[in-house]
Formats: sequence, C-alpha cells, structure tokens
Amino acid sequence: MKKYISAILFRVFVTTILFLIICFSIAISVSKGNTREHIHTKDCNHGNGYYAKLGYGLQDGLNGGKNASEYGLTVGKKLNDVFSAEIKTRLKVKDSSTSNDQRAEFALIGSKKVYGKLSMYTRGGAGYKFTRDKSHEYWHIEPGLKYKLNDVWSVKGGVRFRDSFDSIYEQSDITYKAGISYKLDKNNSISIGSKFKRGDSQYNAIGVSYKANF
Repeated sequence: MKKYISAILFRVFVTTILFLIICFSIAISVSKGNTREHIHTKDCNHGNGYYAKLGYGLQDGLNGGKNASEYGLTVGKKLNDVFSAEIKTRLKVKDSSTSNDQRAEFALIGSKKVYGKLSMYTRGGAGYKFTRDKSHEYWHIEPGLKYKLNDVWSVKGGVRFRDSFDSIYEQSDITYKAGISYKLDKNNSISIGSKFKRGDSQYNAIGVSYKANF
C-alpha cells in the first residue's frame, strides 16, 4: 500500500512540474509582447521540413502489469502540405524488472484540414518490438483529430490500433490518446498528453514531449 501511495505521489509531482513548465512558458511569451515574432500557421514554411521529438512518460500497469518509464525519440520530415514520414524509437524501463523492451517503427502521416481550425490525421506504418522473449514485427494505424485553439494552443485526440503480423505473439491492443500542445515559438513546441491502452497489455499513462522544427 505504501509503495502504491508513493507511486501516485510521484506521478502527481511530475504532473505538477509539467504544469509549471507550461505556465512559465506562457509567462515568457506574454512578457515578450510585441517583440515576439509572428508565428506562421503552416509548419511547412519552417526551415526544410525536418523535425525531431523527445518524449518521456510514466505508465501505471493494470491487471498485473508493471509500472514503467518510457523514453522516446522521433525524427521525421514534412514531405508536403499533407504528408509526413517519420522514424520513432522507444525504450520502456519497467519497475523491478529486467524484461525491458525497445521498439522501432516507421510511420507515414497524412493530415488535412476539414473545417475551420479542425483537421483530421491518420498515422500508420510498421514496427519491430525487441524483448527478451517475444520480439516481433507489428503494424499500426492511428486516426485522429486536431483542433487549433489559437496561434499557440492546440488539442489532439486519436485511437491507435496495433497488432502483430504473426498471430502466435498475441500482441493486439487499442490505445486511446489525448493531449494539448503549446508553441514556444515558430520552431519549438511542448506537449502534455495521456493515453489509455487496452488489449493484451494494459496501462494508463501520462507524458511530456518537446518538438523542434529545422
């Protein structure tokens, strides 16, 4: 019970820190006032279209699953106004366990404005999961929606479907995602999100990420 309470308090602490980071970023943005450079509405106008993302998350395992920390790195390129391609690697470090796993995947993302500030996207591709006992290939697809609240704030939600190519691994799951992003300037942004995974493995998670356009 004590260990469980400590884990909850740690997650509350991390969430509070992330909230303070956003508030601090907003304060800096407001203080700059008229000196701040106007943010373009189209990401394709930024540099040569390359981008990188760093992420960190905390997972609460359900139904006997272990709690874990997740570290992610994504490198991608915006191909045109609609499509982007990216490669993502992720390391999951499980609490009190040596059975950590690593994942690498490729994805093609299509995004299109549907009405006003609302746009829809689909992210799909294939990947490989490295574990001690169950390394395997898998496919994934994630449809979702994104809404721009203003020039700096946006919210996003999606549903990710994933399954192994070989049925003997029984790695089928659905992950529900939601998050909010804030643009620090025209090339940098931070995001906070949550996800709820259900299927052969189950967990609830929160995370923070930083994205830079080049």
